[in-house]
Amino acid sequence: MSIKKNKRFFTTSETVNLTNLSSTRLMEIKLSGDLVAGTHWVYLGGNIISKIGWDVSEIEKWMVEKTKKTIENIRRNIFI
Repeated sequence: MSIKKNKRFFTTSETVNLTNLSSTRLMEIKLSGDLVAGTHWVYLGGNIISKIGWDVSEIEKWMVEKTKKTIENIRRNIFI
């Protein structure tokens, strides 16, 4: 499937394909609060019964920052 990354919000299926995160993992990190409403995702119709739109660019930034923090914590624990 060819997905163009020139739009702001993507469906869950498109986001899964673009990020390699499963739909289950996306929902887990959304519900945990790690992915922030209005930054990482939105209700496309503006209310809770609307489909979710995902901002892949912001999710990718979150992935990078989360990876950096994980590595930093590993290094900190190794050298204590």
